[in-house]
Amino acid sequence: MLREVARYFELKEEKLSEKWTGQRDERAVAMELMYRHGAASQAEIGRVLGDLDYTAVSRERKRLREKSRNGKEVKKGIERNRNSRNVIGKDSTP
Repeated sequence: MLREVARYFELKEEKLSEKWTGQRDERAVAMELMYRHGAASQAEIGRVLGDLDYTAVSRERKRLREKSRNGKEVKKGIERNRNSRNVIGKDSTP
């Protein structure tokens, strides 16, 4: 899933898994997709994406939901990556 999100946003996959990244929205899209479609817990997602606490993942997902109510680009990223088959524990590499 990280690979698909990185490809969509034209980023290196590593940029999504750095603890301090300038790609906050893109990483939040990855978090949301991993949670909804990757059957991963927020704690697991946090470990993959820069060793973040599960509460940080929860806050970022909430921020993304609030932002996506008005932001078309974020919505497009979520929709386009929704059907990705790469999930944590399969094809995803942190």
